Amino acid sequence: MLRLLLVFALFSFAFPFTSSPLAQGASTDIFYLVKPLLPHSAALQVSFQYRSNAAGKLVLRFENNSWGDRDLFNCLTGLTVSPAPQSIEMLPDSSLIKIIAQPNQELQVRYAIRQDFNVTLKNVHRYRPIVQKEYFHVLGMRLFLVPENLFQSDSDSARIEINWAAPAAGHIFHSNFGPGLRQKANLTKDMLYSTFFIGGDFRRYSYSWKNQTIYLVTRGNWSSFTDQQVLDILKATIPAQMVFWKDRLDAPFSVSLLPTFEEWTDSSKSFSLGGSGLLNSFISFSSNNPGTELKMLRWLYNHELLHRWIGQTLVNEEEEKQYWFSEGFTDYYAYKLMLRNKQISLEDFLDVINKEVLAPHYQSPVRTLPNSELTQQKFWSDRQYNKLPYRRGLLYALLLDSQLKKKYHGKKSLDNLMKNLMAQAKKSGDFKFNHTVFQDQLDTYLGSAAITEFGRYILQGNWINFEESLPAGLLLETQKDIPAIIISPLANKKKLADLLGK
Repeated sequence: MLRLLLVFALFSFAFPFTSSPLAQGASTDIFYLVKPLLPHSAALQVSFQYRSNAAGKLVLRFENNSWGDRDLFNCLTGLTVSPAPQSIEMLPDSSLIKIIAQPNQELQVRYAIRQDFNVTLKNVHRYRPIVQKEYFHVLGMRLFLVPENLFQSDSDSARIEINWAAPAAGHIFHSNFGPGLRQKANLTKDMLYSTFFIGGDFRRYSYSWKNQTIYLVTRGNWSSFTDQQVLDILKATIPAQMVFWKDRLDAPFSVSLLPTFEEWTDSSKSFSLGGSGLLNSFISFSSNNPGTELKMLRWLYNHELLHRWIGQTLVNEEEEKQYWFSEGFTDYYAYKLMLRNKQISLEDFLDVINKEVLAPHYQSPVRTLPNSELTQQKFWSDRQYNKLPYRRGLLYALLLDSQLKKKYHGKKSLDNLMKNLMAQAKKSGDFKFNHTVFQDQLDTYLGSAAITEFGRYILQGNWINFEESLPAGLLLETQKDIPAIIISPLANKKKLADLLGK
């Protein structure tokens, strides 16, 4: 019997979490009208108006290859422009559409977004446009053609309005902005890209927390858990993380959960789950079979919510070069905070580290890959490379946390370093997380020896030595030639759990 485990917890875009609503009566830079054709047709019809430049050119961007997906132009159909232009040139290799018309001419652009795969929805499709007659789930970066001159730089925002036609009878509509059919806000390009829109035969739940509304939107008949159990995870996770970071929600927060269909038979048992943090939201996907347990969803939701701070406030300067931090440290804090808040036990905590991190990392053929050699192409195309920064970063975070607690006799931990970074990011409007910024923090808390270890363990990719750095009560032993962290027979488990979660 083959048991295949596929687990993805993918990174999120870097952007401020709150969009700025436009003042009443404020004009817009672009107005999109979107009409779902469900249930009669599996398509989303989009239209907008935009003016060509003085040379008669209008260049539109549609990301053809991103987030591991390729050939997204396949999802773009029925493009028309009126008045009829001189030419329309589709350039998928550069993610551009070039339109030549009259100078300074107001043009009406219409097109449709369709699903481009005909097989049953699987986790591998999670970021492609999902448009079926029963429902749709699409990211902003997969939905909107964006004029090239709408954003002058990555930090510039535009006044954007999006209006949706009313859903069909028995269907609902929802987005990261909430249930409203009209979205109007100042958005950067990354913020626009990191929106999501869903509609169809979904179920929507909501509750209020600190004067903000939390939404859960899902569909399908779940086999391993109930909607209420998922909602309970959110009710426990959001307050716990807000308290830890001493933060608050400044806008409604939405979570989507879609079922995918990996094979579960006597001869092939496979399951997967994954998600991404987006603007005031995160999206999630899970196999709807017995392989996906509620505890996996609890970890995923802790991980994705943490991206609100690690990856979005603490923004990577070089994406894949700092995935050890934005993904590995996020994974570590997901487990650490679950242990602290008694969502998992001490035994669960160590079981995950040993079975899901330490053992597979030790056995990985790429475990010693230098950090500089982890490219975007490698990360997205090969599971071993994809999991490398998660595992390496988590183990390094565990090492630092142990070293800090030991040096400061339990009065300081990695929490102090992380919160210092957070304060630095919030103070500076153009903060970017990089290795120099992190090494400065290491020097402050642990001295130059820690900088040397950072170079050895993270930059060079050497195996991390825990021999002298584990807290009292934990031992490192070899089990079947694979290292494992175990509880000492003399350890007080309650005190040890408190120490590790501290």
